Amino acid sequence: MSFLPMKRPTVGLCIRAHSLSAVELERDWRTGWRAKRVRRVAERPLPVGLVRPSSTELNITDVVKLADEIQMLVDRAGPTAVSLGLPDVCARTVLFDFDTLPTKPDECAALIRWRFQKELNVSADAGRLGYHVFRLVPGQSS
Repeated sequence: MSFLPMKRPTVGLCIRAHSLSAVELERDWRTGWRAKRVRRVAERPLPVGLVRPSSTELNITDVVKLADEIQMLVDRAGPTAVSLGLPDVCARTVLFDFDTLPTKPDECAALIRWRFQKELNVSADAGRLGYHVFRLVPGQSS
């Protein structure tokens, strides 16, 4: 399996509870990626209950059925670089800057949950919290 060379996404795919949307781009062979054009815009309704946006439960009830729906919408053979949009309730990524953090993992998680709720006005209690601490190199400013 090769991860390089990386390709720019040519398809934007948005998964929502009741529908899939796709925007496909193509490049103008004369100008490369400087002049992208929209090749196609499409939307496809999804069967009720196939996708359930949730931060605590499984979001997809039938992965094979969703893959089939995506294949019918995008209608491309072979691998394609895709930019994916999901409802906020499914996943949220945030970077917080702290001067210091507690050394105990439980206290650290509680502080991050509190900050998440305070700054984003979103309850972090219903979802699963995963975090990673990135430390600044001494002498480097943020």
